[in-house]
Amino acid sequence: DPVAGLSSRGSLVTIREELDNIANYVTIQNVRYYGCIQMRYEVEDRLLDYRMPKMILQPIVENAIFHGLAELEEDGIITIRIQSQLDEVVIEVCDNGVGMDHDTMQNLMEEKSGASTGTNGIGLHNVQRRIQLHFGKPYGIQVASKIDEGTIFSILLPAIIEAK
Repeated sequence: DPVAGLSSRGSLVTIREELDNIANYVTIQNVRYYGCIQMRYEVEDRLLDYRMPKMILQPIVENAIFHGLAELEEDGIITIRIQSQLDEVVIEVCDNGVGMDHDTMQNLMEEKSGASTGTNGIGLHNVQRRIQLHFGKPYGIQVASKIDEGTIFSILLPAIIEAK
């Protein structure tokens, strides 16, 4: 069970570590997709030491690649934008992919198995559930998409900067 062990309360990593994991993951995917995935990062340096649950971003990036970019004719661009506002951190994962209609977005967020992702079995529903178990209902993922323009996943987290 890929989700086992991920939900312990001590499973926070730095944003830097999570972004390193994404860079490694995309490197592997670029072998598969012939280097067609470009990553862009818009992150204030001071936020790199903030903490977040691990394995939150990979299922979202994976979704962007498989559902958004795989069908594109030109290069896919995924932008990860991280900002803080007051005592919260907002992480946006934006792609320039094919986009999704309302029903597809709904199904993606309600998917209870790993069927909405590729191989790792951690669906967006599980990511949402883990964020809310950690931090409560106001936090989690929202998705906005336009057909032929792309998709933006927004993740709202509390700003946490304490040591491990």
